Amino acid sequence: MNDLQIEYFLTVAKNLSFTKAAAELYVTQPAVSRQISVLEKELGVALFDRTNKETLLTEAGHLYVRLFTDFQQRLQDVKYQTQEANAQRRGVIRLGCLEGWDITGFFPDVLGKFKKDYPNVQVILECFGIRGLVHALKTDGIDAAMSIDVTLMNIDDIYTETLTSIPRIILYSTQHALSGKPGLRPQDFSNETFFVLSSEEASYAAELVRGYLRPFGFEPHIQLVRNIESMNACVHNGMGVAVSDWWSSAKNMPDFRFIPIGSRHPISLVWKKKNKNDIIRILANELKFTLEQQLDV
Repeated sequence: MNDLQIEYFLTVAKNLSFTKAAAELYVTQPAVSRQISVLEKELGVALFDRTNKETLLTEAGHLYVRLFTDFQQRLQDVKYQTQEANAQRRGVIRLGCLEGWDITGFFPDVLGKFKKDYPNVQVILECFGIRGLVHALKTDGIDAAMSIDVTLMNIDDIYTETLTSIPRIILYSTQHALSGKPGLRPQDFSNETFFVLSSEEASYAAELVRGYLRPFGFEPHIQLVRNIESMNACVHNGMGVAVSDWWSSAKNMPDFRFIPIGSRHPISLVWKKKNKNDIIRILANELKFTLEQQLDV
């Protein structure tokens, strides 16, 4: 059974009429009858006596009216108590994410819903390079980090909540010689320089990029750069290309172009196990739910 069936049943019980119940619920009478029939089948009893052109509650129907009415009242009480408890929560969640990401496609919605339920909890968004993000999480500079899985794999004693996955892309510039060529494929960039971020935590990044491109039959020429700004600047000026992802802010700029490469980056939210702030997990669930509902990539 579900809430809809209970609502339909109680409305019919109140009106003792399927027609009046349908009008009150703004649905058709057959729709109400179907839901009641499903409920009766599940409960294994008749809830209404429909003989003599009247609709009357059976003995079982009367019992279930009391049960479901009490259930709805108790549910409302719990919802009210939960809302009151949430409103009393106070504090700050410092959320870190990678520099160069554009998360405006989903994060404002997440923040709006979260602030409605937890008006006294402030979420602060801070952006870091890979090295800075890892350091901030390790040293408690942030409470949680949202990142590509591989950037956080070497941190001990953390909770990990997988949120979604996003397509990998090859990012190039309108200044690039191949810009404007129709039907570009990853292998068309086989002779290009691929700029890759270099840091202690991402020392494996070059090998990862090689792995992403190996299915296309070539080994890329790798050039390491210090940070995301350097990578984007090199690409922007037509000096080469980069493997990036769907959330790259550069991909939405008019001077950049991109093509997908047919694989995806897993995205996770991670936080240290010693952090007992249970609101982090609630935020993680809200992020995951919103991404599942809204992200169409």
